[in-house]
Amino acid sequence: MSQEQLALLAAVVSGASGLLGAAIGGGVSYLITKRQLRATVLGASRSAWINDLRSTAAELGATLVSLSIDLEHDALDQATHDRLTHRSAHLKSQMELLLTPGKPSHDELIEKLETFYQSWGEKPEAEGGTDFNTARNDFVAAARSVLYAEWNKLKDRVQ
Repeated sequence: MSQEQLALLAAVVSGASGLLGAAIGGGVSYLITKRQLRATVLGASRSAWINDLRSTAAELGATLVSLSIDLEHDALDQATHDRLTHRSAHLKSQMELLLTPGKPSHDELIEKLETFYQSWGEKPEAEGGTDFNTARNDFVAAARSVLYAEWNKLKDRVQ
């Protein structure tokens, strides 16, 4: 092989390896960017869902506690009672829609939510009803459990 042919071969090999390197580098960059973008979008969506669930649970809890205290002290006028009752029903439905039936921790929270929701207007525990404070505490514990587990899933995906 002559000098010219060797130079041409070196130029072709050099150009081909540069082109191959650029293609591989571009492909790897694309895959990494795609993965990071997906993690960012899913992370933001999951974070918003966690915040919605936390906010809804907190507002429902506060509304039912307010109803319970006001009923206990006979301090509610009918319009306020109706407004709070409708608000609590709305929040309960919202929580149920935020949760996924079939997931054990979500099923437990749905069960505790139902017990808590039903207990605010029930007869006292001594008369066969559900203790409101116990139902509330069980609901809060179940909500914390779901929120903690979901937050850890989010952290694991982002890292």
